[in-house]
Amino acid sequence: MRSFVLGDLLGNSEIVKRTLDLELRKYDFVLYNGDIPNPSVFKAIREKRVLSGYDEKKVDIGNHDLPQKALNKAIREVVEISNIIEKYPITVFGVLGNADNPHYEKFIKWPFQRPHNKLIKVGILNFIGYDEWSCYIFEKENQNERAFCDKVIEEDLSNLFEQVDTRKTILITHAPPFKILDKVNERKIKYANGTYGPCAKKGHIGSTGEIKDIVDVTVNNEENMNVKFAKLPS
Repeated sequence: MRSFVLGDLLGNSEIVKRTLDLELRKYDFVLYNGDIPNPSVFKAIREKRVLSGYDEKKVDIGNHDLPQKALNKAIREVVEISNIIEKYPITVFGVLGNADNPHYEKFIKWPFQRPHNKLIKVGILNFIGYDEWSCYIFEKENQNERAFCDKVIEEDLSNLFEQVDTRKTILITHAPPFKILDKVNERKIKYANGTYGPCAKKGHIGSTGEIKDIVDVTVNNEENMNVKFAKLPS
């Protein structure tokens, strides 16, 4: 079996088209790891709040219409990209990221099978999915960004992984597990520390922001699963 992985689409419908126009007959399925729209405006506002010490008087977002305009743009991006994905004849297993706000469900049905907190078996492979990430240190819950407390995540995933052979299991998640593609950009460590606490001081819990390739996963036989990066189509 063979698949490729994509995510963090940033509202870029053109790159979604180019990616899915690859020879899909080469692949058995697509793994999608979250974030259809471009969340840059909302991320910038949150960063200002964190760095201000949550003092709203110090937070200047400029044009007060900006959040609503960004939301309207995100809705258009989600609708357009969802419609594109639905047209392709291939199975997509996907989880939702923090940019995939529940509000968008008023306008679309997510164009993939969602294995959140579930175990799905395909041939010899096991897929375990988990939406989004753990809550920030200043949150108890965050339903809009599908964030869960660490204890809940640990209990859920421990229960699921007890049921599988981990050598034949793929975890689909938006947030990178500790020390797996989670190195924080040095310019963002102060901000990361304000959202995730002590772990971020070590340069972890975040994203490099530099992974732009497709991940190609190939199962050659019942014992071997190979993972490699394949360049996006130009």
